[in-house]
Amino acid sequence: MGIIRLTDMASIHLRAIRNLMLVHAKLVDEETRVGGIRVSIQNQLDSLSFAGRL
Repeated sequence: MGIIRLTDMASIHLRAIRNLMLVHAKLVDEETRVGGIRVSIQNQLDSLSFAGRL
Protein backbone atom coordinates (compact mmCIF):
# COMPACT_ATOMS: atom_id res chain seq x y z
CA MET A 1 0.00 0.00 0.00
CA GLY A 2 2.15 2.89 1.25
CA ILE A 3 2.56 5.63 -1.32
CA ILE A 4 -0.54 7.09 -2.95
CA ARG A 5 0.17 8.26 -6.47
CA LEU A 6 -0.89 11.72 -7.56
CA THR A 7 -3.31 10.26 -10.10
CA ASP A 8 -4.95 8.16 -7.38
CA MET A 9 -5.33 11.20 -5.16
CA ALA A 10 -6.81 13.24 -8.00
CA SER A 11 -9.24 10.45 -8.81
CA ILE A 12 -10.42 10.31 -5.19
CA HIS A 13 -10.97 14.07 -5.10
CA LEU A 14 -12.83 14.12 -8.41
CA ARG A 15 -15.07 11.31 -7.23
CA ALA A 16 -15.82 13.24 -4.04
CA ILE A 17 -16.67 16.37 -6.02
CA ARG A 18 -18.96 14.39 -8.32
CA ASN A 19 -20.75 12.86 -5.33
CA LEU A 20 -21.21 16.27 -3.73
CA MET A 21 -22.67 17.59 -6.99
CA LEU A 22 -25.10 14.65 -7.08
CA VAL A 23 -26.19 15.22 -3.48
CA HIS A 24 -26.63 18.96 -4.09
CA ALA A 25 -28.74 18.40 -7.20
CA LYS A 26 -30.89 15.86 -5.36
CA LEU A 27 -31.44 18.28 -2.47
CA VAL A 28 -32.47 21.04 -4.89
CA ASP A 29 -34.95 18.81 -6.74
CA GLU A 30 -35.99 15.62 -4.95
CA GLU A 31 -38.00 14.42 -7.95
CA THR A 32 -34.97 14.24 -10.22
CA ARG A 33 -33.49 10.79 -10.75
CA VAL A 34 -29.80 10.25 -9.93
CA GLY A 35 -29.18 8.88 -13.44
CA GLY A 36 -30.57 12.05 -14.98
CA ILE A 37 -28.45 14.21 -12.72
CA ARG A 38 -25.35 12.18 -13.60
CA VAL A 39 -26.01 12.58 -17.35
CA SER A 40 -26.57 16.32 -16.94
CA ILE A 41 -23.35 16.77 -14.98
CA GLN A 42 -21.39 14.71 -17.51
CA ASN A 43 -22.79 16.73 -20.42
CA GLN A 44 -21.79 19.97 -18.72
CA LEU A 45 -18.28 18.67 -18.00
CA ASP A 46 -17.89 17.43 -21.58
CA SER A 47 -18.77 20.85 -22.94
CA LEU A 48 -16.10 22.40 -20.72
CA SER A 49 -13.36 19.97 -21.64
CA PHE A 50 -10.97 20.65 -24.45
CA ALA A 51 -11.56 17.20 -25.92
CA GLY A 52 -15.29 17.85 -26.03
CA ARG A 53 -14.73 20.94 -28.18
CA LEU A 54 -12.82 19.01 -30.85
